[in-house]
Amino acid sequence: MLPAPAEAACYALSHNFSYRKVMGDIVLDLNQPVPLTADEDEEVLAAIDRGVQAADEGQTVPLEEVRTLIPHWLSKSASRSQRS
Repeated sequence: MLPAPAEAACYALSHNFSYRKVMGDIVLDLNQPVPLTADEDEEVLAAIDRGVQAADEGQTVPLEEVRTLIPHWLSKSASRSQRS
């Protein structure tokens, strides 16, 4: 008989010693700022802040509309790289 999914997940985590060792080594100091990586320059962080502020103000797009926009964005991006 197979264990219930929740029991299986608990069993897998409790018996995966390498997972526990790695996760146990992680220490988070929430009082110190996280150093920026090469992908996270000030411009990117400012854009993220603007997006969060817009979402807080209710300036969002419904999921169904986003799903219709994605193919358009992708085709527009692909045509730019072909011109270069």
